[in-house]
Amino acid sequence: MHAVKIDTGEVLWTYTALPDCNGDRATRVKSCGTNIGLSAAPAVIDGAVIEGSLDGFLRAFDAKTGEVLFQFDTARTFEAVNGVEAKGGSIDARVDHGSEWVSVRELRLRNVRASWRGMCCWRSR
Repeated sequence: MHAVKIDTGEVLWTYTALPDCNGDRATRVKSCGTNIGLSAAPAVIDGAVIEGSLDGFLRAFDAKTGEVLFQFDTARTFEAVNGVEAKGGSIDARVDHGSEWVSVRELRLRNVRASWRGMCCWRSR
C-alpha cells in the first residue's frame, strides 16, 4: 500500500504486507505464508488509514507517517453477537457483477448469520 501526494505523485510512505505465521497462526491460517496481500480499498477516517488483509489482519495506520497504530488478528474463534461461535478470517475486496455497485470491503465470518459489508461503494457506471 502506498500513500501518494495527490498534487505531485510523490510517495509519502509504503507498507508491504509480510507473512506472519508466528505461534499457532500457522495452524489457524493454513495459507499464512502465501495469502498476505491487501486487495481491498482502504478507508480513511480521522487521520487513520484502515486496511484489512487477505490473511485476516485489520490494521490502522497513521495517514501522515504510515506507522501501524493498531493491529487485530481476525483469524480466530470468537462469540458473535447472536451467541453463535464464529471464525474470522480473510478480509477481501468483492465485486458483485450482478449489480452496478462495487463493494470495496467484505469481512467473511464462518458460522455467523450475517456478514459485514461496509465502507461502501462507488458506482461502476
